[in-house]
Amino acid sequence: MKTLTLTFLLLALGHYTRGQCDFNASLSPQSVILCPNETAQLSLNSDAANIASIVWYKWLGFGNFQPEVIPSFANQEQVLLNTFEHSGYYFFASVTVDGCTENTDTVLVDGYLFLPPVVVHGGTAQLTQNGWEVACGQTATLELMMPYTQSITWFRNGVPMPGETDNLLNIAESGLYTVQGAPELCPALLTPLGLELEYTVLPDPEVTVSVSGNQLSVAEGNSWQWMYNGDSLTGSTQATLQAFESGQYQVLVDFGEGCIVLSDPVNVTVTLLKNAFQNEIDVAPNPFEHSIWINSLLTIQYQLLDVNGRIIKIGSATGMHQLNLENLDAGIYFLKYSDNRTSQNHKLLIKN
Repeated sequence: MKTLTLTFLLLALGHYTRGQCDFNASLSPQSVILCPNETAQLSLNSDAANIASIVWYKWLGFGNFQPEVIPSFANQEQVLLNTFEHSGYYFFASVTVDGCTENTDTVLVDGYLFLPPVVVHGGTAQLTQNGWEVACGQTATLELMMPYTQSITWFRNGVPMPGETDNLLNIAESGLYTVQGAPELCPALLTPLGLELEYTVLPDPEVTVSVSGNQLSVAEGNSWQWMYNGDSLTGSTQATLQAFESGQYQVLVDFGEGCIVLSDPVNVTVTLLKNAFQNEIDVAPNPFEHSIWINSLLTIQYQLLDVNGRIIKIGSATGMHQLNLENLDAGIYFLKYSDNRTSQNHKLLIKN
């Protein structure tokens, strides 16, 4: 008994006393690491011609030096290991040929263990008693944490979200969200989060563009940027706009705290009144910051003068014409213009 205990102690230290047999026996692979619910084959390799018996043993290693015989593995040269029964044990086989017994090296069968998936909320959305609420200007993200980096699929209302296979998801619609993924070490271990997270994306504030003749206005917001046919109108940053050309108008309305809403487009048809004696000329906006628009039915010649009567700019305009004055100092200026019938003066105010 003393000799047997010493033998098993040496096995635990990675050494053992071999029998003086004229054959070799070994196991492959030399180490086995099983993913959860995975199986692997452990094989006996021997150059013996006639094996009388094969006895398989498993033991827990240090602290437990008494190997346990595995009856179901008896006389098998290949055995199938599974995570539930065999992970954490050392294995070896005793091979007997012509009355001589040889022990193989020991092989550790180990296994991977993973914590359940964890999802972390990010962004500026607020948690309410009804779940997460995402208001205009706010953001919300969900991040699937390590080690679940493979085969990621996000779900909304129980349906896979097309193209959403990254660990980070941006919330853009109301719904119930969940995810599944697998660790890189065990890509077949597809694991669901096991719960659904509710998000409500609140509607943007309404923006209504009112049209009265050639004038457009909006009542909502803190600041504005008007657009014409998809392009920004330089200097058009007031709540009202004088339309000078027919087309499609929109306005970007800033409500503060990152909430910026683009209005629906409105189609405007600009009309100018004309009779036989007068050329109708519109100049707007006034006051202005960077530029003004001149709309004339006839070709006009114009001069821009400062309060001292000095000429700042001269030119001509027909139809819709933008006059860029962004390099001028704030103050009062005069636009003098004439056609082949009449001449007029227009007082302009450039704001800071």
